Amino acid sequence: MQLEFTNSRVTTSPYSTIAFNTLPEFQESKARFDAKHYVLDELGTIIRQHGLQRYVGVALIHKHFDLQDGERVVERVDANGSILQPVLETDESVLTPYLWHLSRLDDVRFQWTPMEFVLSDNVPAQVNDLAREFPSRKSFITELAEVLIRAEAQDTFGISFLHRQRIGFDHEEQILLESPGPTRRTLIVSPVARERTTDHDYTQTYWHFDIDSSSFAAGCDQHGCAGYCSLHSPTLPKRGKLR
Repeated sequence: MQLEFTNSRVTTSPYSTIAFNTLPEFQESKARFDAKHYVLDELGTIIRQHGLQRYVGVALIHKHFDLQDGERVVERVDANGSILQPVLETDESVLTPYLWHLSRLDDVRFQWTPMEFVLSDNVPAQVNDLAREFPSRKSFITELAEVLIRAEAQDTFGISFLHRQRIGFDHEEQILLESPGPTRRTLIVSPVARERTTDHDYTQTYWHFDIDSSSFAAGCDQHGCAGYCSLHSPTLPKRGKLR
């Protein structure tokens, strides 16, 4: 039976450590990518139709580690890069949810949940506003959910607000490289020469859909992640896609 999607069937929920810990491991999402990559074009079409291509992208949804009760992943961004790490019981008023995952509650109900956060004063005001408005954009979140559910891709792709504009790097010569941080459950993001990607088996894990966007796309493998400016479009060539 074909589902009839309505706003009432697609909702949002508050952050939950339990929900985060149910995210797939990186290798699980990576293994599904080849069979689901066509969904990127469909999601990109919806994002562009809503005029959000400069602010919203798609992520290969996954986790690098589990969290303890009360923790959430928070990212700090500055001109040199960023660091992601678990933070315990942070004041939500200073955080912006940038990564959202869709889950199936039952055969007819679906729910978006925020999974990762960035310090609000580290990102442009318009990104903050749009990210906080995500739950109220009923048509947008319903259309995205319909594409993911029909393709059974909700555990492959999530929605990400593009939030690393503060990092300064040469988009032609450099990428953003996400690698293990100083402790077991931290990740750091910093610009590196683009040539470094030729010696590693990186997998792209972020996509945006605006050729003029100053945001980023990212990729990772079991050792670390890489990011770079990229465009995924059915009508324009795909540049520098990492495998």
